[in-house]
Amino acid sequence: MRTHRLADIIPIVPGRGFHLPLPTTVAPGPVRSPRGVAAAISGGLLFVAIVALSQLDLGGKIRDLPPAARGDVFRRSLDDVQASCTLASARDGLLREHCLAQARFVLLFPECDAHCRALASSILPHARR
Repeated sequence: MRTHRLADIIPIVPGRGFHLPLPTTVAPGPVRSPRGVAAAISGGLLFVAIVALSQLDLGGKIRDLPPAARGDVFRRSLDDVQASCTLASARDGLLREHCLAQARFVLLFPECDAHCRALASSILPHARR
């Protein structure tokens, strides 16, 4: 069986150059259903709630420690913040992340007085208007 291959030939018209026909259809973009968008937003809100609750839970666990042990952990953490996080090199990089975490951590202790809060506040970023 012999087929005609005439349809496979693209004519070249002198003076007009060679042009391929452009596709007339556009590929559809991703389709987002309202349920899918709602599920993604709900998942994000659930994640934020879990993170917030874990911080509250950590504060409760710190308060539940025996006072002597809690005081020891607090003093070590505060000493670390004072010794390492007041250095100029603590303004960026890995030490910066450690200092941010330590500043948040010492604020969870009931032993954190005005000096402790001022030190932690000097390390933590503040919202700017």
